[in-house]
Amino acid sequence: MLITLFFIIKTELFRNFAPFEKEVLKNNNIEEIMNLSNLWILAYTRKKRNKEDVKSKTQNILKLLNEKKESKSRVIQLEAESRECLIKVMLDENVDEQFKLLLKIAEEASRFKEFNYVVLAKMIENLLEVYCDNVNYNQLYDLVTERLSDRSADIQKAEMHLKKAKLLSKNDEKYNAIVLLGKCLTLLYKEESNDKLVDAYINIGANFESVGLLYAAKNCCYSTFHGYFFER
Repeated sequence: MLITLFFIIKTELFRNFAPFEKEVLKNNNIEEIMNLSNLWILAYTRKKRNKEDVKSKTQNILKLLNEKKESKSRVIQLEAESRECLIKVMLDENVDEQFKLLLKIAEEASRFKEFNYVVLAKMIENLLEVYCDNVNYNQLYDLVTERLSDRSADIQKAEMHLKKAKLLSKNDEKYNAIVLLGKCLTLLYKEESNDKLVDAYINIGANFESVGLLYAAKNCCYSTFHGYFFER
């Protein structure tokens, strides 16, 4: 059943890519180009990172992004530059250089409220497990997480802290995980993020218990219970 479902999703993805790509090439709209670049990343992943299978798609999307890098709008330039870097990371082309460029882009982009920082953050978050040992990637991850702002971005910021904290805990960096989870809690005291708040409490409690801070772990268990049963 799962294999059949996966096959259907995979087939639909490639069936829809070509007509959407055709529309994007015709309209040359920046938002559609950004969406196409996201779809390219999915297509490349589904093709098991086979460059030849997506060669024409890659050429088309890089051509579109290159054109947008010449836009009069600095925001559009930054959007295009960031997607180009991410695609080259996926293609394993000068990965360290791409992360250094993305670091500069993210730094500058944080000054423009029109720049879609949440989307950039989500795309960078998705690379965490692959590049968690890369120094430049970690600098980029931390910068993007810290620059996220406003209510909806607070939840994204907390999710990024939570995901990294789980990885740190897995790598036996319990105290560093506790610090990040503490940051999560302050960002998740919102009605719409109650489930994530409970998740953060469970994880910080487990880390407190692992380092012998049983009283703190007990308090986290109480907060988890209270959040799950009384804040809904």
